[in-house]
Formats: sequence, C-alpha cells, structure tokens
Amino acid sequence: MKILLINPNVDSIVAPPLGLCSLAAMLKSKGYGDILGIDLNLDSISDFKREIRKADIIGISVVSKVFPDVVELSRELKKINPKVKICLGGPHPSLEPRDCISPKTIDFVIVGHGENSFYQLVEVLDNKKDFSKIKGLCYKKRGKIKISKSCEFVKDLDELPFPIFDSFPLQKYTRMRFFPIAPIISSRSCPNVCTICQPALRKIAGPYRKRSIKHVIDEMKELRKKYNIRLFDFVDNTFTINKNWVMDFCKELKKERMNVKWGCAATIKTIDKEMMKAMKETGCTFLSFGIESGSQRVLDEVIHKGISLEKVKKVMKWASELRLRVHCWFIIGLPGETKEEIMETVELAKNLNANSVMFSVGVPQPYVEITRIGKENNWIIPHTLSDLEKPGFYSYGLFGNLDPYLSRTSLFQTDQWGPDFIELVKFKIIEDFKDWDRSGFGFRNIKKESRYHFIEFFGSELLSFFNDFKLKHIKLMMKAIKYRLSSY
Repeated sequence: MKILLINPNVDSIVAPPLGLCSLAAMLKSKGYGDILGIDLNLDSISDFKREIRKADIIGISVVSKVFPDVVELSRELKKINPKVKICLGGPHPSLEPRDCISPKTIDFVIVGHGENSFYQLVEVLDNKKDFSKIKGLCYKKRGKIKISKSCEFVKDLDELPFPIFDSFPLQKYTRMRFFPIAPIISSRSCPNVCTICQPALRKIAGPYRKRSIKHVIDEMKELRKKYNIRLFDFVDNTFTINKNWVMDFCKELKKERMNVKWGCAATIKTIDKEMMKAMKETGCTFLSFGIESGSQRVLDEVIHKGISLEKVKKVMKWASELRLRVHCWFIIGLPGETKEEIMETVELAKNLNANSVMFSVGVPQPYVEITRIGKENNWIIPHTLSDLEKPGFYSYGLFGNLDPYLSRTSLFQTDQWGPDFIELVKFKIIEDFKDWDRSGFGFRNIKKESRYHFIEFFGSELLSFFNDFKLKHIKLMMKAIKYRLSSY
C-alpha cells in the first residue's frame, strides 16, 4: 500500500512536521514502509504527480488557518488520482470534525492523536474490511456524517515508536544554522490554563503527560546515530513544568556524554537559576519563553498566564549570566487590553534584551477562551477561517511573507482600539527591531546571530575531525565557509 503524508504550506517557521513523522514511524513499525512525505512549505504538488497517481491513501495535517487551502488541495489531488482516499488529521479536524469531513473530496477525518487510528485505517483499507469501528474516525455513509467512538489518548507515551525522518529529511530544514536540528518532544498537552490556548489544546492533545527520561534520551541517542544529529529542539508546549524531571534528565544526559546541544520552550512560572544552570551544563544553549504581554493586569486577568513581570526580568538576568540565548514570544491585540497595555508589551520586548523576539496579532482561534470573551462582548469582526492569517492593509507589502504572525490583520475590535491601531503598532515594532529573518524572528543583530551559529558549527566539526580524522568534517567546514561568504 502506497501512503503519502502531506504537510500544507503554513507560511510560518519551517521545521520537520513531527506529527507526520510520528505517523510514519507507527506505520513502518507495523510493516507499511512505502511512505512518501511532501512538505508544501518546501515542495510543490506539481513535482509529485507521478507519486500521487500511485497513492492509495493521503494523510494531511491541518491547522485551522490552512483548512480552506487544504480543501482546494484535496480537489487538486482528486483530479490527479480520483480513487485515492484522503484523510485529514491534526488540530483543526480534532476541533471541527464535521466541518472537515463535509467537502466531497475528503474521505476520512481523524479526531485526536492519529498514530493508532491512522494505522488502523490504513490496515482496514489494505485488507478491504469495515472501518466503522475504528475509534476517533469521522466519515460519510450514504451522505450522512458518522463519528465513531472517541479514541483514547495514549496514556503511556513510551509505548509509541520514535518519530522517523526518512520521509521528511532533516537536511532540508536548515535556516540560519549550518547543520540540521531535530525536533523532539518529551510530553504532550499542557497543564496551564492560559486563555489563548485552552480549552482547545486539551481537547486536541488530551491531559498533560510526560515520557520517561530513559525513553527521551534513547531517542536522542538514536537520532545521533542514525542522522548524525547534534542539535535538538524540544517542542513541548513547555519543557520545564516539572523541575524534578528536568533536573533528573540533565543528570542522566550528563552521564551519557553525548556532546549535543539543545534548546526548549520554557515557562517563567517554574524555571529557576538552579534549573537553568543544570540545563546549560548538559548542552542547553537556547530557551524560548511565552511572555505574551508587558502588562501585569493583562497577564493576570486576561491571559491567566500565572507569571509575574518581576520574575521575567530575573529570568532574563539569569540567562545573561549563564550565557543562554533567549527568544521571547509576545501577543498584541487581545480583547480586554487597552491601547496603553499594548504599547507596554512593545516596550517590554524592546527592553528585555532577548536575542530574538516574535510578535503575534491576536485572532479568534476556534475553541479558545479568549474567543469566547470576544464573542460575549461583540469584539470579534465577522470573518472566515482564511481570514485568520490575512495580512493587514498596511502590512501587506511591508512584511509580505516575512512575518505571518505579525502581518496578519486584527480580527478583534474593542471599544478602545481596532485593526487600524494594531497596524500602527506594527510599524513601531518594525522600527524597534530592524533585523528580521524570513520566519518572522526579530533580532537585535542578525549578522551577529549568524556568526554565532557559524562559529558553533565550525568549532564542532573541527573538534570532531581531531577526534576521528575523517575527511567528511573538512568537507562540511569548507561548505560552511562557502555559505558564510555567500551571505555577505
């Protein structure tokens, strides 16, 4: 059975689609090895028409903002291969399965995590059996929409096979770095109650649960051996929720002497200097924090973030002392905040001295508390799903595809501000952070950042050469020098 997995063009940070890589791992562990990955952030459907004609089933990962594009994509796929079965999975289908199954060109929708359900669907179709008993499956029967019994979220994450990157080669996903970075996840969901994520995140990912330390380190060792990975990005919603787990993880990683670098998304709420120091000693080089707002009132009463701005400043000070690189996320234009509080967010971002920042314009995402608040107060501008990432009037052309999060137009409008004010705030942000890369990261000094990654890579390859005297290290160093010179 020939299987295609497609990652739609999300017009955002380009990274290997970890969810699809997990599906590929499950399928391969069950004997289905004919799997092709297509990432439309990097590839074009027109280059894969031959493979599409031969496909038996196509799985597509969908977030809310790309659903209209995925419907168009499904029509294009059916024109190429009318017999192929198309199955949607991911965040949006888990929230809106009936809407997702409605288009004629969509055959199946997976609700919840799809490793088991998608494999079962492939197996049933392969053996021409009944698929109606597969848990978490939405389908059509005689023109009526059917949803089977909800699938149970995997309680023990150690039971799942390690994601594989054969269908989505890591070498394709390099940005400012000179060597591939592997995404890895040590947990699913999040125990926090932030109104910008919940309850949608819990509906999509289930209750918060963590993998064992041994299982995580075993995956890192396998990625190191199989793909020569030396840089890992923990893409958990927040890696540092449990201090004891993090400290034990660092202790065990130190014993392994793997000589790797890593980073993660952390939370101001639970992190402290002792934890940061232990992380640094085991190769952690970068942390990202969702600060969200520069107003303590907004953090407490609007977002329910559970952090203090005083602690934010302490953590930034500790990071500087430990020479840890820091990226910070902010949101402007949330219902319930004032003009002055929006500007406080811009000022905080400017004064924190983070290595990089990213701003988002708040939009009414499905099933999140902040959207409910907007509806109750009539603060939401009428819109469709495709409007969630629509560039604002002034931003179009100024940003282009540079920063999809900041360039999108505001779909909230309160008694104090509307989309026009948010557009003006964007100009202030661009003025404060003049260096932007193509993923929308604002840098203090993008040349300095690029130089850091060059030195990090070159030094690592040089040390490796003196360790094993293999010619491949010299070739990689020469390639890095050539790339470095071409960037000027």
